[in-house]
Amino acid sequence: MIDPGWYRDRRFAGASATIAVLALGSGSALFVLTQYLQLVRGTSAFLAGLGVMPLAVGAVLGSVLGGRPPAKIGARRTVVIGVLGMAAGYAMLATLVPASPYPMIGLGLFIVGSGLGFASPPASTLALAAIPAGRMGTGSALNTTRIWPRSWRTWRSAHCCRSCRRTALSPAWRTAGSGFSTNPQRRCSTRST
Repeated sequence: MIDPGWYRDRRFAGASATIAVLALGSGSALFVLTQYLQLVRGTSAFLAGLGVMPLAVGAVLGSVLGGRPPAKIGARRTVVIGVLGMAAGYAMLATLVPASPYPMIGLGLFIVGSGLGFASPPASTLALAAIPAGRMGTGSALNTTRIWPRSWRTWRSAHCCRSCRRTALSPAWRTAGSGFSTNPQRRCSTRST
């Protein structure tokens, strides 16, 4: 179980709140900007997906570049720089109008992603540093819950086709999984909405 006392530690509470804000901010930006690109600018869903790629590219580059500063300037300052970078990107995106050129959107997303990538690893390190060594597994799991939508989709995909994979892989799987259909008529019918 999670020890509620961990949240009394300013390092853990602050890092956890920062991680939540980073995840909420990036997820919200992806949601709002895909809607903007599709509904306001009239792009297809595929092109809107490609249009938000600068956020991912920025996150990858930001995490690569953000690996060294915590050793030099400290993890807290690195997180603050990353969050300020995200804020600058959001400020740029807040000025969008229907006629805004795409390079402005792409640059804003890249800056947001760079700040996200720069701040996330040291924020996770700060959160885990506040947890007793014997409880690192629980702390890591708690830290990872910020990405639950991705985990949920992965679990859901695996669950929906579990019966298909089990029957297709080997006869041993047919007897190993109780509760999963091996009937070809019912494969993947365990999917729920």
